[in-house]
Amino acid sequence: MSLAHVSIPSLLHKNNLRVIVTRTDKKCDLFRNPYRRDTLLELLRGYDKRFRPQHGGPPVVITVHMFISSFGPVSEVDMDFSLEIYLQQQWIDERLKFEDRDLVMNLDYDTIQDIWIPDTFFLNEKYGYQHTVTKPNVLMRVTGRVPHLILYTPLFSHHTVSNYSELEVNFFLGRDISHQLIKTYVPCVLIVVLSWISLWIPRDATPARVTLGITTVLTLTTTMGNSDRHLPVLSYLTALDIFTTVCNFFVFAVLIEFAFVSFYDKPIYRERRKASTLPTADEKGQQKLHSWQQMNDDDFMGVRPRQVAFTVSSPGKNTNPHKREADYQVRQQSWPIGKADIRSKLGRVNHHIRRGLQPAKVELYARIIMPLLFLMFSIVYYLVYVKAN
Repeated sequence: MSLAHVSIPSLLHKNNLRVIVTRTDKKCDLFRNPYRRDTLLELLRGYDKRFRPQHGGPPVVITVHMFISSFGPVSEVDMDFSLEIYLQQQWIDERLKFEDRDLVMNLDYDTIQDIWIPDTFFLNEKYGYQHTVTKPNVLMRVTGRVPHLILYTPLFSHHTVSNYSELEVNFFLGRDISHQLIKTYVPCVLIVVLSWISLWIPRDATPARVTLGITTVLTLTTTMGNSDRHLPVLSYLTALDIFTTVCNFFVFAVLIEFAFVSFYDKPIYRERRKASTLPTADEKGQQKLHSWQQMNDDDFMGVRPRQVAFTVSSPGKNTNPHKREADYQVRQQSWPIGKADIRSKLGRVNHHIRRGLQPAKVELYARIIMPLLFLMFSIVYYLVYVKAN
């Protein structure tokens, strides 16, 4: 007596299952040979496919072979992939044993329905073309009481799962960065560089600078939306999200810089800057002035000034006799410095700071600082996310 070796090769998603009960390589037609037909009928007489081989004894050892015919496509949005494989299962069924070692029987699909087949299923399967992988997918649950005591507490949870053997197949996929490099990274970098052109456009060309800034912001937002359209919705940040967000920040910073420079480039601030650069003596006359800045600084530091007098001599060509020579005497008595005085002094300090702000210097610094910061970010991003992985 010899044990029967049962083999089931099958192509997933196609209905071509067959069972080969093999002992030698010699093959013949089962239905044309009465001896083989009678042997099969004798084997199936009293055979109950509802019970596994060695029922009540040790578990059945099943050897699984898998040949991948095709892999893909991979859907990043749905986070799944398609797979077509040849699956072959082999096991020993003592109920199909016979003495003739030269006998080989090829069984069709209808005959397989009378033989026990392992209930193999794919745990993470989403969809099967014909749902006959490797047999019609049927799941049966028997509800019963669990014969053990569980103490339920707020910090304890219990989940009962079935006990079954499992084969694990891992596919390690590597992403080709060239697609994202052409579709996302290069356009984002070019948009950021394009936004820097606004720093070399004259400040008085407001329509050109505003149009360029808004266009780059909208273009970068559209690029980010197109890249997210082909990616799954995740609850965490990805490396691509960090890169596009920083690029959007740099583009938006150029707009903020222009608004800041335009605000301090108003005529009132231009006049203040011009007044701060005027000479202390006129070419046609002499002006004897004491520095108000020194007086304010002394007063601000808490020094109580004495009486201060100064004379302003206007040019001699002035025809108004009252304005030909004017004498101003400023008399300031000593009194304690109060909150109102401190508030007024802080306001004058703020006035001097705003008067000394130069929009041209701000733009000059922005032309140097922004490219350097973006270059530093690109190097760190490459070392952390690209080089490390």
